[in-house]
Amino acid sequence: MKPRANQIMTRKEILVAVLCVLVVAILCIGVVHVTHSEAPRQMHLFLTPHPDDELQGLTALSTDNSTYMLIVTATSGEATGNCRVAGPPGLQGDLGEYPPLAPQAVAHTPECGGNRIHSWNQFWNRVAARYPSLALDLEATHETVNVDGRPVDTWLGKNSGRIALNLGDGTLTSEKVVAGVEKILTWRGSKLPDLPLVAVTAAGYYNDPEVDPKHSSEAALLYKHHDHLAVTNAGIKLADKAKNGAWIVVNPFDPRANEKRVLSIDEYEDYMGLQHNGSSWQGWHDEFQGVEIQPGDKPRKYPQFSWIDTEFREGISKHSVLFPAKRLGAYQQFYGWLAFPDPWIPGEYQLAHSDVLFARQQFFLHTLTARGVSLAPETVLKQG
Repeated sequence: MKPRANQIMTRKEILVAVLCVLVVAILCIGVVHVTHSEAPRQMHLFLTPHPDDELQGLTALSTDNSTYMLIVTATSGEATGNCRVAGPPGLQGDLGEYPPLAPQAVAHTPECGGNRIHSWNQFWNRVAARYPSLALDLEATHETVNVDGRPVDTWLGKNSGRIALNLGDGTLTSEKVVAGVEKILTWRGSKLPDLPLVAVTAAGYYNDPEVDPKHSSEAALLYKHHDHLAVTNAGIKLADKAKNGAWIVVNPFDPRANEKRVLSIDEYEDYMGLQHNGSSWQGWHDEFQGVEIQPGDKPRKYPQFSWIDTEFREGISKHSVLFPAKRLGAYQQFYGWLAFPDPWIPGEYQLAHSDVLFARQQFFLHTLTARGVSLAPETVLKQG
């Protein structure tokens, strides 16, 4: 019987040891949890003119768990001509483009804006699959808030949020955008977490040498939508409100550009990928091997864009050579119905005659303050 007693004691010792290990493990987990929850928290505001402009500045995005990403579109994009009774004229469902929520919605209606916001949420959900800190939690349900008589659509979670300010597609001014942003920043501590603003990103590519010759360039892709100019200027004006200032999307040859950021090829393909003639189309990358443009560079001769059909460019043909390409990337799929009418053209840079609005290599003005930063004139409403 004595050995039996020794055996019982051994089992007790083992049990005690196991319990000790479990207690220590639980305490360690608790310490890790507390440490994580007490990590510095901050807010980063990512601002666009319309729901589909975000890829212009996606490299200036915070993806760490300590940052609350507040993604804001100034408008719902309800003025697009692709909202028609007959449906979007450029929709290519057989090539992988997803139809809008209400295909028969017409322009300048809440239903048209709702179509674009739906695509916007779908795209950001895809980005969040890569960067989980951007995902909306179950509490982030859609809520419409009345702000100064205007409906503002919100999806506000614990770790990230999305807001559509509905300031009027085609009618933006920087003053209107700044006022809209300042209003939602007052929600910190109530609708939003009470966190310090660490950064602002303004992703509204604008390039119009006629209106803004000081900052624009004929060598860069022309894009004359005045809403983009309004968001660009608004981003600069908001720089003082953020600890680390603002990152403002500019054209590659804007003399104010002082930073370049680049998406990995893998991530860019995930958004903009096309399949042409049975394989992943890499023409956008292959023809620019070895071509480097840095902030402050002067324009020079660049490769010709062989994928842009001359007949299409001259109006002889209705489509470029990329029209039959299968849409593989999330941007192509969710926003393809807004393209006109071909897929969104992938490319390294936003260069003249390239049709590349959403480039892999992105240029920014990074500024800590609005003081001393040259603004473009907001004189007339111009939509390109």
